[in-house]
Amino acid sequence: MKGRNTIITAVICAGSAFVINIIALLLLRNSGSASKTAFLLGDILFLISLLFLMALITAGLRLAQKRDIARYYEKLSLSALKCTTDGFAILDDHNHVEYASPDFLTRIRAGQCDIIGKKASDALPEKLYRILLEYRMAPESWGDEPCARTLSWGDTVLTVCIFSLADQRAPAKYMITLREYDRQPLSAPLEEPDTAALNGRGQRILVVEDTPINYEIVEELLEDAGLRCEHAASGPEALELCGKRGDGYYTVILMDIHMPGMDGYETSKKIKEMGIITPIIALTATTMNKHILKQHKDILENYILKPFKPAQLYDTLQPYIEEAPSDAADAPPKEDPFAGREKAIENLGGSKALYEKHLAKFKTNYASAADTLDERLALGNREEAKILAHSIKGLAGTLGLPYLAEASAALEAAIAEGKEDLTSEIEVFRDKLVQAVSK
Repeated sequence: MKGRNTIITAVICAGSAFVINIIALLLLRNSGSASKTAFLLGDILFLISLLFLMALITAGLRLAQKRDIARYYEKLSLSALKCTTDGFAILDDHNHVEYASPDFLTRIRAGQCDIIGKKASDALPEKLYRILLEYRMAPESWGDEPCARTLSWGDTVLTVCIFSLADQRAPAKYMITLREYDRQPLSAPLEEPDTAALNGRGQRILVVEDTPINYEIVEELLEDAGLRCEHAASGPEALELCGKRGDGYYTVILMDIHMPGMDGYETSKKIKEMGIITPIIALTATTMNKHILKQHKDILENYILKPFKPAQLYDTLQPYIEEAPSDAADAPPKEDPFAGREKAIENLGGSKALYEKHLAKFKTNYASAADTLDERLALGNREEAKILAHSIKGLAGTLGLPYLAEASAALEAAIAEGKEDLTSEIEVFRDKLVQAVSK
């Protein structure tokens, strides 16, 4: 209150001085005896008063903005304090754990060094991470009202709340709070996170989504179900990928409907015109129903409304995915693209930092190597393609990527033997490369 009165008083004084200077300036100009010095002095006083007034107005606006932010965080703090007695954690704007209280670490049975700085998907228990995914899928709910879920946790029951730690102009960090559930017995069954209802075997899904956060969430969910993702951030990019891969490469295409430029309807129509018969499922945050879907039956197979729960995504995809029993004895073991990592680190003198540095450089420089190979072969530059395959074979061996090294060697040998149709070798190479650079 005191600060506001000070600002008001200062503005009144500055305004009064401004008016007095204008009056004085007019009197001087109307006086025939006024000297040039007097005119100059009046102009200077006028400018100084004007600048002073503008500075005070700016300071007042900044103060009001700070007060708005302070009110937001004060309200948020009160809400958060009500929701936590058993610890909290802060995630930064890149979804890494920035801070975790001792109580929080105790609850999730982790040490500070085990989770600080790590991605939430790696640092948090699956139950907590699933709730975070659900919250991030609904950006319109960001604010001081939390996403609250009740979960069984060992021999206790916890209420988990998630807040967005920013105003609507710049959503960024998140807070996760834990509080022991204080009502026993429970009046309703506990909510457990959705588990993967699909047992994919590496089928490829193209996700056309212009919002990076939404794509990351869908990617996490699909990879948990044993599926592989490719990303197109726009309609034209989706058309380019479908043109390169051809029909049958993707099992399903998940299509965001509202994208800038070429929207999902137009993109889906053009994909079908290319002869791609892959099922396209719409992803939309706006109203869609069976009537609207019927209007677009020639291009869309089904739709999923955002925000969605994992079970909704899995249920919609289920008819299009070839399933295998989760405990099938003949199911192929999941490959670890970094199976030779420990040996590679040993060969680098035991330095994990050096290994990570070289691995990061490899991912940056060779993420699109499969496309480069396609282009060189299409232009008839087989020797250049063979040299690239040979280089990646050597680098993959150095970095402990045995499956990529094996696929590169097979591709190199096929090129050297003069084999014309290299489709199968390039497809295997692409798969192993994607596994290595996306982890």
